Amino acid sequence: MSVIEEKKALRTYIRQTERTLEELGDKVDAAEKAEVESKLNELKETLKGSDTAAIKAATEALTQVFYKLSEKMYQQANPQGGQPGANPGCDPNCQSDDCSKGGDGQQYYDADYTVVDDDKK
Repeated sequence: MSVIEEKKALRTYIRQTERTLEELGDKVDAAEKAEVESKLNELKETLKGSDTAAIKAATEALTQVFYKLSEKMYQQANPQGGQPGANPGCDPNCQSDDCSKGGDGQQYYDADYTVVDDDKK
């Protein structure tokens, strides 16, 4: 990738990071948000030059800080560590550990079946 293409990709990364921070709003700790914004500004300043090593270092610094923030936000959103959809067939809003029952109290079974066509005997 040429330097121009790389800078263009990094500008897109910067915009996406800024947009994500904006969407998170007050859900993010002010100190953590300030740290990400600081790294964003460092990367923006670094992009004005042509030192590829400095650009890569600034990108890596931003990525590490933003990943930490993202991980923390994910853990807050999913405190039990489970991923939505991890148990197929279970209602994601189900508060019980027994996902074999539907919301109407009836029990459902996951089963395999074979279609038998009487015309092809």
